[in-house]
Amino acid sequence: MSLSKHKILLPILCTIALLLCTVGTLLVSGGIVFPWRDQQITVDKLIAEDGYLEGIWYPWFTHDTIGCNLTSNEFILPYVTDILGDKSEVGIDIYGDKNVYRDIYNMKAFGFNIMGYCGSMYGEGVIFDQNGDVLGIKEEYVNNTRRFLDICREVGMPLMWVVSFHSDGLDGFYADGKYAWDLITQMYCNPVVTEHYIERFVRPLCRVLSEYPDVVVMVSAGDEPDNEVNDSDIGDHFDHRENVGVVREDMNRFLNAVNEALVEELPDVARTLCCNTYDFSAYSEMNLDLIGTSMYSNNVGMAKVEDLRSAFPVIATEFGLGTNVTEDVYTQFHMKKRQSMIDNGYKGWFMWYWQNFGRGDIFDVMLRYAVTDTDFRPMMYSLRYFVEDYRNELHGIKSVLDKPVLFYNHGGGTVEWIASRQASSIDLLRSLDGGKTWETLFADVTPSTYETKSKGHYEDTTLPESGTVMYKVIAHDADGNVAESEPGNEAEILPPQVKLVENQSFEIGDLTD
Repeated sequence: MSLSKHKILLPILCTIALLLCTVGTLLVSGGIVFPWRDQQITVDKLIAEDGYLEGIWYPWFTHDTIGCNLTSNEFILPYVTDILGDKSEVGIDIYGDKNVYRDIYNMKAFGFNIMGYCGSMYGEGVIFDQNGDVLGIKEEYVNNTRRFLDICREVGMPLMWVVSFHSDGLDGFYADGKYAWDLITQMYCNPVVTEHYIERFVRPLCRVLSEYPDVVVMVSAGDEPDNEVNDSDIGDHFDHRENVGVVREDMNRFLNAVNEALVEELPDVARTLCCNTYDFSAYSEMNLDLIGTSMYSNNVGMAKVEDLRSAFPVIATEFGLGTNVTEDVYTQFHMKKRQSMIDNGYKGWFMWYWQNFGRGDIFDVMLRYAVTDTDFRPMMYSLRYFVEDYRNELHGIKSVLDKPVLFYNHGGGTVEWIASRQASSIDLLRSLDGGKTWETLFADVTPSTYETKSKGHYEDTTLPESGTVMYKVIAHDADGNVAESEPGNEAEILPPQVKLVENQSFEIGDLTD
């Protein structure tokens, strides 16, 4: 017996409709996650949820410190290599996607809700000619930008992207600083080159950034542009510069032109300017949503935002100590500084910065002489509890037990976490099937004293030879309260002889630190 076409098509169409409705329901309820279709994350939403922007820079410098840039700049690189040798270039291919993922994942563990990134620190991605004109944007840069933003999306880290490079340092990276400045500053001083820079680099970059509304929440036309200004008429020039720089009028014209391109290309993304001055009058006519300033001082008290006479809400886009101090003083300084910013009306701050080549200097989050990439200084754990306490109070949550947080696990059996200040015992559970079932590795273990100020640590020596693994930590207090971490990111189980070592590559051999 044959069926009519209508009788065949009707069940198929109903099935398709049912599937579409189911998918739509799951999308709304969160049952299925399509990050690229998520609603745009905004600065206002982050502030409403968390009270302020708790930000950190990553990595920022590229040529003189460990970090991952998105491509080289052939015009700049030969001069940099002459001066810095092997440290001249640490791109994303060398540093590796896994390490970028690890760093950003651990930033979130400490409570950071936004990350700053200078996308073209020394003009990376810009194609210059020998006279300083801008010819275009490098394809490798575009591809690596998407690669980087995909990692941010996977981890769930919102981003502030700085578009234009921080050229004040360039005079120190060239055999002839004046020659370099005469080339680079063409985009500041020459309106034709400015237009070429915007049309051939800024707008193509913005079209990439616009693909990530769930990641890119803020953009800045430049970073510390005051450092590039050398204007004898107003007595404003950087302290180490004598024969290079641009006048304020040219710099402001350039910043306005770039900023207006950002308005057109990214209309729903907040705009700021990362500067290093308290005198915001030079930028009061710009179309900005926030203004950022650098604040390096041993004074823990902050000026009230109304005293700064800013036309915009204020964030500290960099802050830190002026000199090196003991770890206890360092911790006390940062906690008091943050509280002062909250009390005096700042919308947020970006700590300077995640990790550097020296390790343990006055701006670094790493312990001095760190052995691993999770050897954080004590201040970071105080920061985590500071953030959690503030957000609980903001939302009226009377938490009696800190929620444990896992650090990133490479899949080799090393498990590390931030436990709880109040925990009397902790459990560690493991899943080998993506969280469907869990087995207990240990239970009712009294946490070590250091876990209240540092990280918990466990070596899982019972992993199978292959597959995936994830963990979760459960904290208990003496009154029966329980707090459970989110399951740790699922990681591929690595063979015992493979270790992700400090030089950012895989090697076979010794497993000891």
